Parts: sequence; C-alpha cells; structure tokens
Amino acid sequence: MLKKILYIVLGLFIALNVILASQAYRSTYFYEQNTIDFKYLKDKQGLEKWSTILLGAKTPKRPIVDFPKTAYDTVSFTDTEGYKLEAWYVSVAASKGTVLLFHGHSSNKGMLLCEAETFQALGYNTLSVDARSHGNSQGNVCTIGYNEAEQVKLAHNWAAAKGEKNIVYWGASMGASTILRAIPLYGLKPSKVILNCPFASMHDGVKGFLRNMNLPAEPLATGLMAWGSVLRTSNTFNYQPAEYAKSLKMPVLLLWGAKDNRVLRHETDLIFKNLGSSQKMLVVFEESGHQPYCKNEPEVWQESVGGFLE
Repeated sequence: MLKKILYIVLGLFIALNVILASQAYRSTYFYEQNTIDFKYLKDKQGLEKWSTILLGAKTPKRPIVDFPKTAYDTVSFTDTEGYKLEAWYVSVAASKGTVLLFHGHSSNKGMLLCEAETFQALGYNTLSVDARSHGNSQGNVCTIGYNEAEQVKLAHNWAAAKGEKNIVYWGASMGASTILRAIPLYGLKPSKVILNCPFASMHDGVKGFLRNMNLPAEPLATGLMAWGSVLRTSNTFNYQPAEYAKSLKMPVLLLWGAKDNRVLRHETDLIFKNLGSSQKMLVVFEESGHQPYCKNEPEVWQESVGGFLE
C-alpha cells in the first residue's frame, strides 16, 4: 500500500511539473505570424479548452493591423543577441521632446496608436517599439521584460543620437515593468516616466497571469517561475520592478485601473511608495481594468498625461 501511494505521489509530481513546464514555455514563446490560429480561451470548447488551461496556449505574434494616420518612419535597432527590433517614429513640428512607447505582453506597436496620437497632439515626437518576439521584431522568446530591458536603452540611444534632449518613457504592463528594470540596469536618465499598471515583481506578475486563467496562484506561481528561469536562462526571482522604482529620481506618473485583476492595488501602492522621485503622481482610473486607459477613459487619460507633461 505504501509503495502504491509513493507511486501515485510521484506520478502526480511528474504530471504537475509537465504542466508547469509547458505553461512556462508557451507563455514565453511566440510563434511566427500565420503559422497557427489564435483563439481566446472564452472561444474554445471541450478538449481544446482544457488543453489550454492545463498546458497553456500556443500564441502567434499578433499581426499589426493598424498604422499611424500621419507620416512615419520605420526604424530598427539590433540587440546584443543579434535580433532586429522594429519601431515607428513620428515627428511633429516644433516638438517639445520625444516619447518612447513600450507595449505589454502579446501586444505590438500598432496597438499603441491612441497613446501615441495623444502625445503627438501634445507636441511630442513618438517612437513606438515592438518588443523582441512581438509585432515585426525578430525572435520568438520573451522573458516578460527581464532581457527586453535592453530595448529601452537601444530606443533611448537612438533618440539621443538624433539630438533629442527631452526623452520621456511610457510603458504599459510588461512595458512599464521593463522600463523600471532598464533605468537602474543601464543608468538611463529620461526626463520623465509614465508607467501604466506595472507588476511589482515577477512573482506578482505570474500570479496575475494565473488569476486571469482562473487558476490558483499558489503554489503554481512559484513552480512556473522556477521552470521559466530554467527554460529561459534568466533568474526571474530577481525580477523586482518595485525595488527598481527606488532608482527613479525623475518625475513619474503612475497609472492604474481600479478594476484591474492582473495587477492589484497593493502592488501599485508599493511601487508608488518606493519611487525615489520627489515629483510623483498616482492616478487611478475608476472604470478601467488591465486595458488601455486612453480608449476606456479618454478624458481622464488626456488630463492626467497632459497635466503631467506640461
């Protein structure tokens, strides 16, 4: 009887780790566009739905379907691993500066047009970047901002090389957490920073991912992080955006949606508390979740961003 129990326990342990490894792999790997069909979980049925819940979804790079309405330049820069990253640059007359925009997980620069157009209307050039393995950038593996922090440095250097002195960062979710990591890692000094719903730690980010899948956060989150660290050769347990926030001395605008189930209020409060800037502001969007505030609450968005920049 004891032997049978041990075999059952061992079998369950192996099965759990197969599930965790598959989830960690699929949540950080993006297939090339048009190689597989993408479906939201709510649109799946039966075996397909349960396979996604247990093993994770196979996700292709989301194709870019929306483009700037004004003239733009497609630019690129190459990271240290040799991957070419694509960005759109839109210049305005008599610009006040340049805003660098970084999207969230499983998104692309074409989904940032609302935000970019707001900044352009306020008198700023924009540089919207496709993260590695997203949009038209090369690569298939994503480390949720851990290694992608280099893209912030590359974009900053590109804007600085054009002679830009007033460089502003804007990022959403993964993009915002990437900014928080990049600033102390590379000693970057933007003029101002705008952060949309960054997660406080990779552990918090994984728990938010599991909540979104209606799965228990613990102990699955720790297991996913362990497998993610092994598969992507990055120590995700050291990925701590809330700690990085202490290095930000420039003015910071932190934005969060009160209905956000991916990033919780205590994470946002911790980041805001830790921000090393004496000029910091927190704005809560009462009717929004983990979604574009620009589209969901445009008046609050424009007032918040416009007031902060001016």
